[in-house]
Amino acid sequence: YQKTRINMYGNVFHHKGEMNLLINTVDGKEIFLKTSANMVMHDEFKVNIVGGSGKVTIESDIVNLNRP
Repeated sequence: YQKTRINMYGNVFHHKGEMNLLINTVDGKEIFLKTSANMVMHDEFKVNIVGGSGKVTIESDIVNLNRP
C-alpha cells in the first residue's frame, strides 16, 4: 500500500468524551494525518488515534489527542 495522507480542515467536534478519529488495520501502513482550523466544543472531548502495526505521523491542532 502507498502512503495515505489525510487532511482534516475546519471541522467542529460536538462529541463529549472519547472518540476514535483514526483506526489503522493494515500492517505496515504509513499514514500522515494533519488537522487544522478545527474547533472542539466540549472540554471532555478526547481523540484517539489507533495506529495498529503501521506508522502514523500527526500534525494536529486538537489539544486532547492521544497519539499511538
